[in-house]
Amino acid sequence: MNQYLTYIAIGFGLLLVALVVPGLKVIAEAIFKALFEMLTELFKHKGTFVIWIIKTLTSDHVRVFQHASQARDVLDPTQKIRRKAEGYEDPVPLSVRIKKVVDWLRGK
Repeated sequence: MNQYLTYIAIGFGLLLVALVVPGLKVIAEAIFKALFEMLTELFKHKGTFVIWIIKTLTSDHVRVFQHASQARDVLDPTQKIRRKAEGYEDPVPLSVRIKKVVDWLRGK
């Protein structure tokens, strides 16, 4: 997030410098005007924007957690079919490997 804020600050600084350069002043003023109009519209409809940003961030985090916790075959069922078609053996699931290690540690 800090990276984005840094880029925004750099862009804002460049626009401020462009206000000083005579040929770029007109362009910089138009960009500032558009930015402030956009911010004004966002604040007019801030409730909708807040709901959208919360929904987006939540769904992104859920997707990351889903990819971290579920098997590849659950996310993409075609993976198992491809592995069988190409002659690869299915890897032993992690839960089975953990159970074997626990059984070995217990002396079974």
